[in-house]
Amino acid sequence: MTNNLIQLNGVMVRPKADQIGMANEIVQQVVDGEIDPMGLHLQIKAIENILDGIKGSDAYKKAVISEAAKYKNQSFKGAFIEVKTKTNYSFDQDTKWKELDQAKKAREKMLKGIGLGMTLADADTGEVLTCPVSGQTEHIMVKFE
Repeated sequence: MTNNLIQLNGVMVRPKADQIGMANEIVQQVVDGEIDPMGLHLQIKAIENILDGIKGSDAYKKAVISEAAKYKNQSFKGAFIEVKTKTNYSFDQDTKWKELDQAKKAREKMLKGIGLGMTLADADTGEVLTCPVSGQTEHIMVKFE
């Protein structure tokens, strides 16, 4: 199993500026044709999947929070460690919030349906409706077998 461990050449203990520099170097190597872009993309996606699996583990989170408490508000291997509590609010039980959220989604759907570059007038209210500004971005879907 040790052969399958990810080797990142100490990336995690380098200062942030070095991490950014390393990323820029890799991008330049792709642009210069020194690195196969699809091969690199697949490697990055695989590493992201592994990291998501690790970070998503409750056991891992618990272990990291426990360990971080030892280094609270101090530097550790080039990073400043803070332990914070975040409050997450759920408005799902609020009827008015649900109504507003559904109305917002319906309005977005209606506006998207107008069509790019088009403007319409609502016959009942006289309100001028314009298609929302939109942009398109190409991306690559990767599904590992």
